[in-house]
Amino acid sequence: KQKTAYEMLRSLVGSEMCIRDRYQRRVHGDFEENNLEPFIKSEEVEETQQKTVKKLVGLDFEEVAFDPTKNVFVQFYSSSDEGYNESGALDQVAEQLVEGHDIVLGRIDVSKNELDEDIEFITNPTYGLSLIHI
Repeated sequence: KQKTAYEMLRSLVGSEMCIRDRYQRRVHGDFEENNLEPFIKSEEVEETQQKTVKKLVGLDFEEVAFDPTKNVFVQFYSSSDEGYNESGALDQVAEQLVEGHDIVLGRIDVSKNELDEDIEFITNPTYGLSLIHI
Protein backbone atom coordinates (compact mmCIF):
# COMPACT_ATOMS: atom_id res chain seq x y z
CA LYS A 1 0.00 0.00 0.00
CA GLN A 2 1.33 3.43 -0.94
CA LYS A 3 1.38 6.09 1.82
CA THR A 4 -0.60 9.28 1.44
CA ALA A 5 1.17 12.64 1.56
CA TYR A 6 -0.22 13.18 5.06
CA GLU A 7 1.18 9.84 6.24
CA MET A 8 4.60 10.60 4.72
CA LEU A 9 4.74 14.01 6.39
CA ARG A 10 3.60 12.52 9.68
CA SER A 11 6.42 9.95 9.51
CA LEU A 12 8.92 12.80 9.28
CA VAL A 13 8.02 14.14 12.72
CA GLY A 14 11.19 14.03 14.79
CA SER A 15 13.41 13.49 11.75
CA GLU A 16 16.27 15.80 10.74
CA MET A 17 14.08 17.50 8.15
CA CYS A 18 11.44 18.31 10.73
CA ILE A 19 14.04 19.63 13.19
CA ARG A 20 15.55 21.83 10.48
CA ASP A 21 12.10 23.18 9.60
CA ARG A 22 11.38 23.99 13.25
CA TYR A 23 14.76 25.75 13.53
CA GLN A 24 14.06 27.79 10.39
CA ARG A 25 10.65 28.82 11.75
CA ARG A 26 12.25 29.91 15.04
CA VAL A 27 14.96 31.92 13.24
CA HIS A 28 12.35 33.50 10.99
CA GLY A 29 10.27 34.42 14.05
CA ASP A 30 13.31 35.92 15.80
CA PHE A 31 14.06 37.90 12.64
CA GLU A 32 10.51 39.21 12.45
CA GLU A 33 10.68 40.25 16.12
CA ASN A 34 14.12 41.85 15.64
CA ASN A 35 15.74 39.49 18.18
CA LEU A 36 18.71 38.32 16.09
CA GLU A 37 22.23 39.47 16.93
CA PRO A 38 24.32 40.36 13.86
CA PHE A 39 27.42 38.28 13.24
CA ILE A 40 30.59 40.35 12.98
CA LYS A 41 33.87 38.68 12.10
CA SER A 42 36.15 39.95 14.85
CA GLU A 43 39.08 39.09 17.03
CA GLU A 44 38.52 39.45 20.77
CA VAL A 45 38.58 42.98 22.21
CA GLU A 46 41.66 43.51 24.37
CA GLU A 47 40.43 45.11 27.59
CA THR A 48 43.79 46.56 28.62
CA GLN A 49 46.37 47.81 26.17
CA GLN A 50 49.69 49.21 27.28
CA LYS A 51 50.91 50.09 23.79
CA THR A 52 50.79 53.53 22.21
CA VAL A 53 49.18 51.99 19.11
CA LYS A 54 45.80 50.51 20.04
CA LYS A 55 44.85 47.16 18.52
CA LEU A 56 41.42 47.62 16.97
CA VAL A 57 39.08 44.74 16.15
CA GLY A 58 35.76 44.45 14.34
CA LEU A 59 33.71 44.80 17.54
CA ASP A 60 35.30 48.08 18.71
CA PHE A 61 36.46 49.64 15.44
CA GLU A 62 33.58 52.05 14.84
CA GLU A 63 33.46 53.12 18.49
CA VAL A 64 37.16 54.06 18.47
CA ALA A 65 37.73 55.18 14.87
CA PHE A 66 34.68 57.42 14.68
CA ASP A 67 34.77 58.84 18.21
CA PRO A 68 33.60 62.43 17.71
CA THR A 69 35.72 63.66 20.63
CA LYS A 70 39.10 62.41 19.34
CA ASN A 71 41.47 62.69 16.41
CA VAL A 72 42.14 59.15 15.16
CA PHE A 73 44.77 57.72 12.81
CA VAL A 74 44.31 54.07 11.81
CA GLN A 75 46.52 51.63 9.95
CA PHE A 76 44.55 48.98 8.02
CA TYR A 77 46.62 45.92 7.13
CA SER A 78 46.22 42.29 6.17
CA SER A 79 48.43 39.79 7.97
CA SER A 80 47.41 37.14 5.43
CA ASP A 81 49.10 39.03 2.58
CA GLU A 82 52.49 37.44 1.92
CA GLY A 83 53.90 40.77 0.76
CA TYR A 84 53.06 42.59 4.00
CA ASN A 85 55.96 43.26 6.31
CA GLU A 86 55.23 45.13 9.52
CA SER A 87 58.14 47.53 9.82
CA GLY A 88 57.08 49.04 13.12
CA ALA A 89 57.14 52.54 11.63
CA LEU A 90 53.73 53.37 13.15
CA ASP A 91 55.02 52.36 16.60
CA GLN A 92 58.03 54.66 16.20
CA VAL A 93 55.86 57.58 15.12
CA ALA A 94 53.40 56.85 17.93
CA GLU A 95 56.02 57.23 20.64
CA GLN A 96 56.77 60.77 19.48
CA LEU A 97 53.29 61.81 18.40
CA VAL A 98 50.99 60.59 21.17
CA GLU A 99 52.64 62.44 24.03
CA GLY A 100 51.19 65.91 24.30
CA HIS A 101 48.84 65.51 21.35
CA ASP A 102 45.14 64.77 21.29
CA ILE A 103 45.31 61.75 18.96
CA VAL A 104 44.57 58.03 19.10
CA LEU A 105 46.68 55.73 16.93
CA GLY A 106 45.32 52.31 16.06
CA ARG A 107 45.77 49.38 13.73
CA ILE A 108 43.37 46.72 12.53
CA ASP A 109 44.00 43.45 10.71
CA VAL A 110 41.36 43.42 7.96
CA SER A 111 41.93 39.72 7.26
CA LYS A 112 40.66 38.86 10.76
CA ASN A 113 38.10 41.64 11.34
CA GLU A 114 35.02 42.74 9.43
CA LEU A 115 34.72 46.40 8.47
CA ASP A 116 31.89 48.48 7.07
CA GLU A 117 31.69 48.08 3.31
CA ASP A 118 32.24 51.84 2.87
CA ILE A 119 35.86 51.48 4.05
CA GLU A 120 38.15 50.68 1.14
CA PHE A 121 41.28 48.65 1.65
CA ILE A 122 43.40 49.57 -1.38
CA THR A 123 47.01 48.78 -0.55
CA ASN A 124 48.65 46.89 2.28
CA PRO A 125 48.85 48.83 4.52
CA THR A 126 46.26 51.57 4.04
CA TYR A 127 45.94 54.54 6.40
CA GLY A 128 42.91 56.52 7.51
CA LEU A 129 42.53 59.76 9.46
CA SER A 130 39.48 61.10 11.30
CA LEU A 131 39.80 64.64 12.67
CA ILE A 132 37.55 66.49 15.07
CA HIS A 133 39.30 69.76 14.31
CA ILE A 134 42.10 70.89 12.01
